[in-house]
Amino acid sequence: MFQIIFCFLPILFVFFQFYLLKKQKSVSFDIKKGHICYNCKQDLNISEKDLWDRMLRSDDFSKLCISCSRDRKIFLLKNPILIFKYKFQKFMISNGSEKLHWVFLLIVASVIILDFILKLFGIISCLWLLYGSLNIIWWSIITYKTYYTTIKKPSE
Repeated sequence: MFQIIFCFLPILFVFFQFYLLKKQKSVSFDIKKGHICYNCKQDLNISEKDLWDRMLRSDDFSKLCISCSRDRKIFLLKNPILIFKYKFQKFMISNGSEKLHWVFLLIVASVIILDFILKLFGIISCLWLLYGSLNIIWWSIITYKTYYTTIKKPSE
């Protein structure tokens, strides 16, 4: 019974994502192109010409506004451990996080296939614990990324 609950736990993350996306608007494209600050989601006042140039290129132009940059420097002076949090936040909006999603997907799929093959030959394994854990980690990262790259929808 624990195995079934553990393996279907990521469904809760899926429902939370649907709820989150219903209430909020995704701004990940605007963040990657440097149109808005990736921390406070405020407009950076980039010229129209620069925005069109950035749209045509696949580079990551995400950056902080002046006040967020200043605040981070002050917080890093107070607590240098926060550098890991800031690097993780920057990684969540970069193209590297999309590669991480594909790596997790391939690993989970290969472990599930291996578990299926072992069960065909009558070998009982506890691989469900591995792919269940990886699945929970993967959905946690995706949910955090969705939460981090959305803003509340404006009132209509």
